[in-house]
Amino acid sequence: MVIGGLVSSTVLTLVLNPTLYTMVEGRRERRQARRNRRRPLVTVPPQRDTTESATV
Repeated sequence: MVIGGLVSSTVLTLVLNPTLYTMVEGRRERRQARRNRRRPLVTVPPQRDTTESATV
């Protein structure tokens, strides 16, 4: 009984946790990359020269 608990906790800690973490992080990175590809580049319009309007 004790051996079974030790084996199952070892498997959960050393195998299942890293596997689940890798799967979740991979999915998050792919989703973020997809969002970045889909989002259009925002261009900033050039600012007008305001020095002339201040002197008028």
